[in-house]
Amino acid sequence: MSALWILLLFAVLSLSFRTINAATGNGALRFIQHNQVSSTQFWSSGIVQIYYDDSWGNICDDSSFGSDEADVVCHQLGYTGASSYGNTGTIDLYGTDSNSTLIESVSCSSNYLVLLQCNWESQYSSTCADDDKDVVVICHSTRIWDDPSSGQIRLSKGQYSNQGLLEIYCNGEWGTVCDDGFYSTEALVACRQLGYNDYYDYDRLSIVGTFSQPIWLDNADCSSSSYTCLTTCESCPSSESVFCFHSEDVTLDCSYSSFDSDVSTTTNSTCSTDSPSTSSSAAGTIVGAVLGIIFGIIFCILIFTVPFCICCCLGVGVGAASRRSPTT
Repeated sequence: MSALWILLLFAVLSLSFRTINAATGNGALRFIQHNQVSSTQFWSSGIVQIYYDDSWGNICDDSSFGSDEADVVCHQLGYTGASSYGNTGTIDLYGTDSNSTLIESVSCSSNYLVLLQCNWESQYSSTCADDDKDVVVICHSTRIWDDPSSGQIRLSKGQYSNQGLLEIYCNGEWGTVCDDGFYSTEALVACRQLGYNDYYDYDRLSIVGTFSQPIWLDNADCSSSSYTCLTTCESCPSSESVFCFHSEDVTLDCSYSSFDSDVSTTTNSTCSTDSPSTSSSAAGTIVGAVLGIIFGIIFCILIFTVPFCICCCLGVGVGAASRRSPTT
């Protein structure tokens, strides 16, 4: 019996260890410095590692890797762009990394959010096997959510750039999303908005929002998996939800599948609702003002015309009555 208990305890511990150190979704990025793994919340520079096909490895600094590609690396890690880039052979600040090169020939549009949105190759040339060719990027210190737009989402407090607490910016404040009605379709839509084309998992991370944070969405029911923006499923409300608790906050782990034909072209402005809402608000204000003036004029006309007509009618009636002779 004691042996059985030991086996059960080992199984529980193994499961816990696997949960804490579980693999993340394809396409995750991280910075390393002197063989130390970064926390994406603090480091803004280092040797870039990518998680691809169940392993961490490097990106080759070949002729195609330039400022656009460095910007996308920084975007994925939550920064506004790159201040400089190079390789471990030219930027001797972070040591060397002995991990294998996983991708090369990366070519991006500078406004992409995720590196695997770009064109790239996983079959690298022999020159990329040299550890001096590993990509190094130094990002600006400003974050992409320092100046957010309504409906923008982010993942916070996660171990990697593609996982964490799902937060949405509404009414001038970052808040959380309740897991009521949040399933695989909603997870896919949220990951699409972040630049990925798939999700790895959801609601498996033990992360919750702070007590002071509002819970904005509580029924993000997406009727189609083809949506790109979470606010298509449920728009920003005028007030926070009172039906959910932070223990129900959604956590998300996004992935980029190289086998999926769905290629993401999402940028940081794809799901911004600031411009449409501002335009709609302005248009609504103008229309409201015009209608108010029209109704005001009609009301004034009625106020003065109706009593006048009544008086006239009464006057005519009284005058006719007074002229009528009594019959004998």
